[in-house]
Amino acid sequence: MQSENIKALNLIELLNSEEQYIIPIYQRNYAWEAKEIEQLIQDVIDYSIHHPDKNYYIGTLVVAAEQNGLNTIDGQQRAGRVHLQSCRRLGRCLARASSGGGC
Repeated sequence: MQSENIKALNLIELLNSEEQYIIPIYQRNYAWEAKEIEQLIQDVIDYSIHHPDKNYYIGTLVVAAEQNGLNTIDGQQRAGRVHLQSCRRLGRCLARASSGGGC
């Protein structure tokens, strides 16, 4: 792979992307359980406490550009979990906002 095809994104850039990420049928099903989820969240929290001015490296997301979007080759478990956590947080924020609270 040529280096000009590699792009580092932070979570905001990844989640705000207009690109559609596709998990091809040949990829394994989402299999993370509470243990893996809790470990990822705790790792991010611990790192942010000890390194508040640095970004946490969550791992790679390897994709292949196709006509219908970006086919996910590797990183689908992490990407799926991050997306689900973001949706959960957004849902909570919207619920608080609709009752007059803030995010």
